[in-house]
Amino acid sequence: MTLLLAVLLCFAGGASAQQVAPIRVSPVVPVGVAAGTAASLRLAPVPSVLTELPTALNLRLSPAASFLPAPQGPSVKTQAPAWAQGSQVPAVPAASPKPLRLVIAGPPGAGKTTYGKRIAQDYGVVHISVGELLRASAQTHPELAAAMAKGELLDTGLVLGLVKQRLEAGDVRERGFILDGFPRRMEEARALEAWLSDHRQALDAMIFLDVPDDELRRRILARGRADDTEEVFRGRMDIYHCETEPVLRRLSGRTAVLAPDISASDIETNYSRIQSLIESALRGLK
Repeated sequence: MTLLLAVLLCFAGGASAQQVAPIRVSPVVPVGVAAGTAASLRLAPVPSVLTELPTALNLRLSPAASFLPAPQGPSVKTQAPAWAQGSQVPAVPAASPKPLRLVIAGPPGAGKTTYGKRIAQDYGVVHISVGELLRASAQTHPELAAAMAKGELLDTGLVLGLVKQRLEAGDVRERGFILDGFPRRMEEARALEAWLSDHRQALDAMIFLDVPDDELRRRILARGRADDTEEVFRGRMDIYHCETEPVLRRLSGRTAVLAPDISASDIETNYSRIQSLIESALRGLK
């Protein structure tokens, strides 16, 4: 017994504490394929990101387009202002359906002169382009030509004098008119209203052409006129938004507004839409 105790004490003295402690060491599991077997684990295969993810995770993925707003495509046409919507035919017939008295309005480059001349030809009215009147006058007035080259609005008295002289010509009194580029300022609008009242006349309609600014810039710079530059275009648009748009809102409260869709890429399609609205307005005048 004594001998056995001595042997045990001697053994304990030569061994470490860790060897004496009753530790159970788990076998090292090899990394790799054997891991699944040694640890009795079932490893699912890594799914393919592009083809297997919905199946492996039991998910249903909606198309990305459902999270995003529907594409609108190129901005060819902006929605007309609120005052130009919903009044496609005259609410109150003018005093006389013949001769017609029209205004064609819109920003620079919208096609007022192009469509105004077509309307004049098809409906027998006189096309009065304020721009053409001013350019003709500028040939003998250098100061006027210089102001126009900068895209500035011109003296109201000069513009009114040219327009009044044209309105009182015999062909206009007989056939009616379509005013192109007038009125652009509030003083001009009031003067036109006073002139119409003095002559016991009324506008039949205002044809409003709405085109996005980017498309206007493209059209104007492509015209190739000496005064058609980027700087002049910006100045004209600033004037249009600040001074002319309030005038058009004023006119919209006094006459019918025909706001055709002129987003087509060809003139004929756009003009047919303008004609359709004019015909509807004429039916309302009968």
